[in-house]
Amino acid sequence: DADLTSSVNRLFDDRRWRRVEERLVPSGDGSPRRELVLRRLGGEGGRIVWSWYRVGPARTAGARDAEWLTLRAFLRAELPERELVVASASFDGDPAAAGAALAAFSRAAAGVPGWR
Repeated sequence: DADLTSSVNRLFDDRRWRRVEERLVPSGDGSPRRELVLRRLGGEGGRIVWSWYRVGPARTAGARDAEWLTLRAFLRAELPERELVVASASFDGDPAAAGAALAAFSRAAAGVPGWR
């Protein structure tokens, strides 16, 4: 069940951060994002991390869904581009402003040509 492409594994040292909450949130482009709220151990503030997978033109927040999308493409003799996309914002106190910043970024980026 372990996800080797976790945003925490890629960006943050687990010894300094504590997971507070993890959930799916809507984004600006209509596909869900996995939102992870982290708090710094022994200090104030934290980070909100949004992550999602892109397999060809499809986007998903789940690693298993990304694997199924890849398998389906392989069965159609396609070789899709695949990537894990991660964006984060730091916060002091209330994480709502960081979540709003990530949502605004996602909405703005959805209209940019080549945005993944």
